[in-house]
Amino acid sequence: MYKLIWLLLTVILMTGCERRPDLVVTKLERLGLVTLKPNGNIELPVSMTVSNQGTGTAKHFGVVTEYIIPDGTFEAGFVVNEYDDQKGILCCLDPEDQVELSGWVTIPAKEYGRTVAIKAKALCCSEETGFSHGENHIEEMYVDNNESLPIQVSLARLD
Repeated sequence: MYKLIWLLLTVILMTGCERRPDLVVTKLERLGLVTLKPNGNIELPVSMTVSNQGTGTAKHFGVVTEYIIPDGTFEAGFVVNEYDDQKGILCCLDPEDQVELSGWVTIPAKEYGRTVAIKAKALCCSEETGFSHGENHIEEMYVDNNESLPIQVSLARLD
């Protein structure tokens, strides 16, 4: 019994000493109507809130979006209005801080007429996530809680 308690205390103390970020998309919402662009893609304006629920700063991170249909889950393009020149890499989110982002989710025109679910995921730059920003790789406390809840969007009504 004492060994078990000692082991649990050791794990708690060791985990508490390690300062890592924990990014979570806590809100995802559509901002307007779906539009068909001249290049044939469908765009949807959205906003999202990314929160750092960890104990360390997320020095560099990115946001990706996906759309879900019965055939599977597919990557959707996402351009962040405020950081368009950063190639998807955002900077510096301190513990217990959050940032509001707005931009466009891009879905291929072949999905016109369908209802899709869209979700967003925030990830620190690391080998595991595929986001890269020089030597600034950092692992998160948890990687299974980064996604938003999905939102349903009909792609049948275009402007």
